Amino acid sequence: MAKKIDVIDRTEEHLAGQAGIGLIGEMLDHSRIDNFCPEDKSGVEFKNREIIRTAAGLIAQGKADYEHVEDVRDDDFFSHALKIDKAPSSPTYRQRLEGLAHGNSGLISQIQECSQNIWKTNKMEPEYSTSEESETKWVRVDVDVTPWNNSGSHKEEVGRTYDGGEGYAPIFAHLGGGFIVNAQLRPGVAHSLHAGTHDYIFESNALALRMIPEDAKLLNVLDCGFDDQKLILGFYQENRPYFMDFIIKHNLRRESKEDWLQLAKKEGECLSSNSIRSKYRGSTWRSIEGVEYPVRIVYEVVEIKCKKGQFLLVPDIKVFSMWTSLSLSDAEVLRLYRERGTSEQYHSELKTEMDLERLPSGDFKTNALIFQIGVLVYNMFRVISEEIIKDVNIPLKKATRRRVKTIIQNVIYLCAKFVRTGRRVKIKLSCPFYWYNFFKTLFHRLRNRYCFS
Repeated sequence: MAKKIDVIDRTEEHLAGQAGIGLIGEMLDHSRIDNFCPEDKSGVEFKNREIIRTAAGLIAQGKADYEHVEDVRDDDFFSHALKIDKAPSSPTYRQRLEGLAHGNSGLISQIQECSQNIWKTNKMEPEYSTSEESETKWVRVDVDVTPWNNSGSHKEEVGRTYDGGEGYAPIFAHLGGGFIVNAQLRPGVAHSLHAGTHDYIFESNALALRMIPEDAKLLNVLDCGFDDQKLILGFYQENRPYFMDFIIKHNLRRESKEDWLQLAKKEGECLSSNSIRSKYRGSTWRSIEGVEYPVRIVYEVVEIKCKKGQFLLVPDIKVFSMWTSLSLSDAEVLRLYRERGTSEQYHSELKTEMDLERLPSGDFKTNALIFQIGVLVYNMFRVISEEIIKDVNIPLKKATRRRVKTIIQNVIYLCAKFVRTGRRVKIKLSCPFYWYNFFKTLFHRLRNRYCFS
């Protein structure tokens, strides 16, 4: 006879369905976010640190809306895990977040320092990009703008994004491996070279340099939206090439593809040629005002003579080109650029798997604060991801990183029994032994590192 459930009942035992929040509480200590919270006004029921910690705990579960706080108001485990007295009601939660966003403390811009603290305390290592042609170790900084759809809303600064939708256009700078070095929530109408982008890129580089060893260099990888001669000039100022390189996809704009094909046939290397298509690869150099030497452009040109069995009267020409400061071969430069496709997955994880795409407030500054807390939590997930990869006892498919979805499902939503015995608080995990061992080991490691940092 097949097994089946016959009775559904209710228990008064305190069960926690999100035991992994305990790890978030420990890493909030690592981030030292309490030090950046503005001083509390006298007589307030909830401290500023409690509001921020509550937001982090909810976002870690993929719950960004204000109303979700009602689920944890009376949850004693949630309060213990995040080291707060109690979570507020949804109206109080909303009002206090708005107050923090519009305060004069600079909290929104200071939260990125919290990610730096997590990186240092947990002794994180960047992912390196190497080449057999050079002894240099590069750490990638992938900078990109991604549209967040908020169509149908009337939120402040929601506008028409570059993909034709309605929403916001945040910009991200990811370190190799996915750790977010710097991020900004920007109005939907903000394009890649929106005012302040140059400063943002070099600020991101300054932050990244604090996170890499002295024998490594930064490699900025940017798409064609950032193709700007003033930006390239900026990379050559103040001796920047000595510690940072760049690959920026070249925007053809009104340049003739026929001229590129002619250049490729004359100066480039023919990789293949037949009656259907020909492919060429090479380098050329162009002068940029203010730069002492011509800047290199690596290109790949494909001449398509036949499509779907039909020969074309006029060949179709595809040009793929990029500015670079690297002295590697053409093939290596192209390979390094094409590896940036992974950064698109990081965007997807943040906005969909953490459910942050449609931010809850109608106020832009409040959304910017929630966005920055979300980025901080995302970086905490990157720490957990590294620990999962190192643990050989967890029977997951071998991978170089773990998606946010995997972490939320397997770590954050671990089930546990919450027990008070005398003055001690215990959680008894109900999960396979390898997850229990992983959680216990990581929890104590986080607490010990904070105590001795």
